[in-house]
Amino acid sequence: MKAEEFFTPQMVLLLKTIKQGNEDKARSMIAQGLKLNSHGDEGITPLFWLMLDKDLKAIELALKLGADPNFTAPYGQHTVATIVGEGDDDILALLLEYGGDANAVDLDGFPAIFKSIGHDNWQQINMLLAAGADLNNTDPGQRNAPLYASSLNKFEIIYKLIGLGANFHQPSSGGITLAWQIHRKLTKNLLNPEFEAYGWALKTKELLIEKGIKFPPLSPEQVRKRMKNGEAIN
Repeated sequence: MKAEEFFTPQMVLLLKTIKQGNEDKARSMIAQGLKLNSHGDEGITPLFWLMLDKDLKAIELALKLGADPNFTAPYGQHTVATIVGEGDDDILALLLEYGGDANAVDLDGFPAIFKSIGHDNWQQINMLLAAGADLNNTDPGQRNAPLYASSLNKFEIIYKLIGLGANFHQPSSGGITLAWQIHRKLTKNLLNPEFEAYGWALKTKELLIEKGIKFPPLSPEQVRKRMKNGEAIN
């Protein structure tokens, strides 16, 4: 996408100056009133545009010049929550280095780390954790990272997240627990024994039992009732 499609001629010139690596000229233009933390057409920010262009040197210079990685689009789109996933690890590293919020959420309310989990991207998971990501932050359904991962059969990741301190018995708003997910998938033959997820589900079940979780676990209906009455769910 061309910068001219979204920004004023002055901002286009600033972006070109940044892409050329001319820090002194860019600083001078900013000192004269141009703002990197601003919105162009369709709500795009200069930093977002540089991210789409995937120019690492330009992104870093923009951050150095004051582009705020936590400055969102008008509708709430955040740089960190946007860039996580399959690739772009180097861009994520820059955003976090310059203060990007590791606990940012996407437009659906899902914490950024959820997308990294979905893509089995341990480099990103580790970067986000090092930058302060909370594994117990939840999505709109009150699922934390391990419970979300269970919906994707990412049991190896779940096992490791528990080792990193994630809450392993935090129910969703519907009363679903990690133990219930594992129990349901194993007893209803929803996991193929020929795939690694099956073995990791068994290992995670054993880990939960070691930590005091009872099997068979309470059903979501039972959990909801106990939560309503202020009772323990194990």
